[in-house]
Amino acid sequence: MTKIIDRPEAVDVDPISLRHSLTTHTLISMGLRVTLVVFAVSILSYWHIVQTLENQTYDKLAKYIQERGEKESIIFEQAEANQQVFKQQFLLLNDNSKNIPEEEFDQLFEKATDGSTRMRKALFEGRVGHNGMVSRHNSAFIGAAAPLDNQPFRDRLVNAYRLLDRFGPTYRTLFENVYASFPENAIIVHWQEQAWGTDANTDMNVHEEEWFYVADKINNPSRQTVWTGSYYDDTAKQWMVSCETPIDHQGQHLLTVGHDYLLNTLFERVFNDKLEGTYNYIFREDGRLIAHPDKVDLLSQVDGVLNIADMNDPQLLSQYHQVLSNIKGLDTKTNTKVFVNDEQDAFIAVSKIKGPDWWFVTYFPKQLLSSTALDAAKFIFILSVISLIVELVMLFFVLRYKVVDPLKMFVAASTEVTQGHYDEVASGALHLPEQRNDEVGLLARMLRIMAGRINNNIKEMKHLDQLKDDILANTSHELRTPLNGIVGIAESMLDGAAGQLSDRQAYNLKLVVTSGQRLNNLVNDILDFSKLKHHELDLKIKPMNIGAVIGIVMDLSQPLLNKDKLTLVNQMDDDVPTVYGDENRVQQILHNLIGNAIKFTEQGSIVVSSMVQGDNLVITVSDSGIGIAPNKLDSIFKSFEQADGSTARFYGGTGLGLSVTKQLVELHNGQIWVESSEGQGAAFSFTLPVCNGEVIVESIANNKPNQGKQPSAQNMFDSEVFEPSSDDAQLLQDGQINAGRILIVDDEPINLQVLQNHLSLKNYQITTAANGKEAIAVIESEQQFDAVLLDVMMPGMTGFEVCRQIRKKYPTNRLPVLMVTAKNRIDDLSASFASGPTDF
Repeated sequence: MTKIIDRPEAVDVDPISLRHSLTTHTLISMGLRVTLVVFAVSILSYWHIVQTLENQTYDKLAKYIQERGEKESIIFEQAEANQQVFKQQFLLLNDNSKNIPEEEFDQLFEKATDGSTRMRKALFEGRVGHNGMVSRHNSAFIGAAAPLDNQPFRDRLVNAYRLLDRFGPTYRTLFENVYASFPENAIIVHWQEQAWGTDANTDMNVHEEEWFYVADKINNPSRQTVWTGSYYDDTAKQWMVSCETPIDHQGQHLLTVGHDYLLNTLFERVFNDKLEGTYNYIFREDGRLIAHPDKVDLLSQVDGVLNIADMNDPQLLSQYHQVLSNIKGLDTKTNTKVFVNDEQDAFIAVSKIKGPDWWFVTYFPKQLLSSTALDAAKFIFILSVISLIVELVMLFFVLRYKVVDPLKMFVAASTEVTQGHYDEVASGALHLPEQRNDEVGLLARMLRIMAGRINNNIKEMKHLDQLKDDILANTSHELRTPLNGIVGIAESMLDGAAGQLSDRQAYNLKLVVTSGQRLNNLVNDILDFSKLKHHELDLKIKPMNIGAVIGIVMDLSQPLLNKDKLTLVNQMDDDVPTVYGDENRVQQILHNLIGNAIKFTEQGSIVVSSMVQGDNLVITVSDSGIGIAPNKLDSIFKSFEQADGSTARFYGGTGLGLSVTKQLVELHNGQIWVESSEGQGAAFSFTLPVCNGEVIVESIANNKPNQGKQPSAQNMFDSEVFEPSSDDAQLLQDGQINAGRILIVDDEPINLQVLQNHLSLKNYQITTAANGKEAIAVIESEQQFDAVLLDVMMPGMTGFEVCRQIRKKYPTNRLPVLMVTAKNRIDDLSASFASGPTDF
């Protein structure tokens, strides 16, 4: 009976390490994803902040540069306004005045020892004028070549002095000084801290000074107010810039009124009054640099006359050219513009300083914004990381209580299921989170129901498997019984039970015997396949003469050959070593391989050969048949598989032979393989372990194997017990001696006929019974028998029961009972001997 496995084999489930746990994977996965999000957010934040700061900076710079331009322009606009007032008043005095008295000119000026004329020093210190006002801080220089005898020139000097004395103190609040210079090489100065005219060099020529020649007719044909560049005044010892307004009358240049604006204050504002991280500088449109925080020393060396194009400063030169190209689109309302210098990655803001038409520039590197944005992005990143850690901690606890703990329950339940403990899961002995109303609870309830159904199905399958085994056993018996009968009848007729046979009749009967044996082998393959599937096939391994086994199988296979076209060749070496194996199963392997070769080979030869490889003997069965396609080489050893569908239909077969053969070889710890090309034949090889130094206990050289068949009646009575002596052999053959009296019990008439045919040839007296009751009745009739042949499976009363009844009357030594059955399983044979038979 097939063994039912109550539970599946235990499955070793390795404990899940921390790095492989769901929590770890989820936390790492979520952590990586959120980290990517954090990085993305930080980068986007950085980019957004930079863009925002750039926009804000642009607006801030536009406002700043406008304010600075307006602020720095105030002083210069005021200077121009002052000089226009001075110009109007001077022209008014010049038109309406009569000749200035000689004494007034002499009160103001005096001849110096160097030939020049200078204002009296007392006037600088202070004196009360004719109008009662105090006059001071005035000084003058008149070159030696000046036409002092020219009354109009003298009048212009006096009128200029009067206006300077009147406007000087007022202008002084915003400007360092106010002065009037004359083309006759003369100058009058109102300067509180500096007696400039008194201290001027004797050889001074105003025409050589920038503050004069910028306003002459050659350099200023439009006769508008003009400004000098920055310069260092040797007399005053200061950096300054001068505003100059020429005063003409009827085409004559009368004088030029000017303001000196000390640049120290301007430089201080330009250099220090700035946005953090930036720097300011001023240049004139013609490229002359006015002020730059990094060029102070260089400006001093060249007395303030420095052109940007002449300096080796590519960065400043690039800015200058870009400013020139951008001031074309200057906002005429604000005189400002802000643009980006991509080459230097900076903002450049520019504003026009009204008056001298200078350009005030602010250089703002974008790196300042990047630093600010980076700091903000770092803060966001750190805050995000902290949030990530908090979120992961919270996620850990959520996963632990909501997912991981329930999953551990499911893992425990699944482990029980894999080990076959369905009842523990189904009965509720193992805790599952069934009380939850979510998917986890639903899964727990479904797992419980599934385990219960599997448990019930296993019980049902055990019952059905038992029924299957019983049906298989009974079916095999039912198949074997008529097969044995067919083979037995045919063999008995071949032995002469029905008289002399013609050659054609003998040939046909041999075909019947061969076909029956083949069908019997198919039944054996089915039974062996079932046993192999349930791991119930036990081998009787012992040393064996493989050469003798192969010889027997080849002899038995000869009737299957087409003698005219196919030959069976034995190329086994004479000194083939002894091997370990089960004789019957090795015969079955060889029968399957040789029979398979015969079936698929129409002509040529089938060769059996061997060779030793290490500790194994390789046995090869090669043929010259149809061969096997390459894509089928791996599948032919599977159950119910043949080379292809057409071959299966043409040649027939169950497809179990090679599958059973492979499993039998592997039970011998061997291997089997095939080498073949389509249309070129096939070579099947298998290995058996070589026996080293052991003696073969049983030799089968002189015994034919039954190949799984039930022994025929002739085989049974060819033993020493029933074999007649040599002296009686001739008498038995002539029918003059009664060999014995035998009772045959079988419900199959064909089996009765087979046994009668075989036994009658040996002159046995036969009595038959169709069932167990008839057999008991015959035994109790006091008839004497020498042996009883008893079928096992009969209606009403089995052979076991009949045997037990016989043993109540006759012991074993009085009446031999031979059990005749198609069953060959171990449990059947054990049950047969338990009922008391002599043999089977």
